[in-house]
Amino acid sequence: MRDAPASPTPPPQPEPDAAGAGRADDPVRLAARRIRSVDAAGTEASDDTVDTDGKGLEAARDPSPWQDNVIFSNATAANHIPETDPDLAGVDSRPGHGGLLISTAPGHAVTYRGTVDVATRTGTRTALRFSIGEAAAVRPQPGKPTR
Repeated sequence: MRDAPASPTPPPQPEPDAAGAGRADDPVRLAARRIRSVDAAGTEASDDTVDTDGKGLEAARDPSPWQDNVIFSNATAANHIPETDPDLAGVDSRPGHGGLLISTAPGHAVTYRGTVDVATRTGTRTALRFSIGEAAAVRPQPGKPTR
């Protein structure tokens, strides 16, 4: 009676960073074999911040049974108290009141001409149109400051 031939053993796999790994030398495949570190975990989630201390992982793993982060309010549109607009952090509180801040040579002025929508690769963006000319030839636009 003869013994059955031994099944061939597969060749050993190279380590992820081994030199001369052949076709498995693809950097994406090498990175996929590595153990993910704490600072890279969770970066593909809804935000792109890096969780270096691991508190985000702990919070996801051990959620609190208490719902102390829920805020209840009885405010309605009828019983609210309107607040006045503050004089800061708005467009009008900026130097130039939201207009152009361009310095010109003496005798010249900047005139705001409007906005245009510019097509880009990812959609559209709004661009300001303005002109710089002699101060006597510039006619100010209504509602826009001229410098």
